[in-house]
Amino acid sequence: MNKNKQHQYNFKTLCQAYPPLETHINTVDGRNRINFGNADAVKALNIALLLQDYGLESYHLPEGYLVPGVTGRRQYIDQVASLLKAKGTQLSKRLVADIGVGGNCIYPLIGHKAYGWRFVGVDIDVESLKVASEIIAANGVSDAISLRLQRGKSQIIEGWIDEEEYFDFMICNPPYYQSSEEADRHLSRKWKGLNIGPVGRTFGGRPQELITEGGELGFVTKYIEESKQYASQVYSFSSLISSEAHLTKLEHLLKSLDCTERRVLPISTGNKSARILVWSFLSAKQREVWRQYRWT
Repeated sequence: MNKNKQHQYNFKTLCQAYPPLETHINTVDGRNRINFGNADAVKALNIALLLQDYGLESYHLPEGYLVPGVTGRRQYIDQVASLLKAKGTQLSKRLVADIGVGGNCIYPLIGHKAYGWRFVGVDIDVESLKVASEIIAANGVSDAISLRLQRGKSQIIEGWIDEEEYFDFMICNPPYYQSSEEADRHLSRKWKGLNIGPVGRTFGGRPQELITEGGELGFVTKYIEESKQYASQVYSFSSLISSEAHLTKLEHLLKSLDCTERRVLPISTGNKSARILVWSFLSAKQREVWRQYRWT
């Protein structure tokens, strides 16, 4: 996180929302900062952002679970909102699926609080769903956010979606790494680039949240291949893509599957940049009918 980025945080109001954050604030050159190499500080900051900006009643994430970077997640949600806006429709009338919701349940919470969307969160891990369920219940949003278990460990969409079920959007923050060793190497390079000593995974993350066979490319490839089977049930699919090097192969795959629309949307937080790959198999006429039937 670069220094200028930290200046955008109002630490006074954030500490009012979440007092434990105050213990992680240091004054450097007359400005308040936190150490982004400290896992507890990162967690406290993001909890404070959730409590302050989204009016959550509480947010308890057990040790070891992936701590959500709130700013980047909000950018993803805002990009989705820009694609789902349509003249003469209510933006709140959207049903979104979050593939890999995790214990933090971050995308459904932000999407519902910011835009009023309903969500279905899907995950392969029972314990993560339990944690997410507790967060949902503690904030009184059970009527807007439901959770489902993906029992097929090698499946992405297949297995949890009903035949007559329709989603306006699917979002996904895929596991990035093929192994724990790859994750550690990546983080080591990251901290070196930021001139921070070896501090480990400051955003946490259980193996199910970070690691998958084939890494990010393998996961998203499978996701795209499965999405073709549900072409008429989803207005648009999407996935966060961490490595720009993967885009060429993924876009080539989409072209081979005759997708009707694909685009890449950039997001950036501090020193970290990523992109969102979005695609659809609906024709222009089908999309028009979808908007008129579901969103008005």
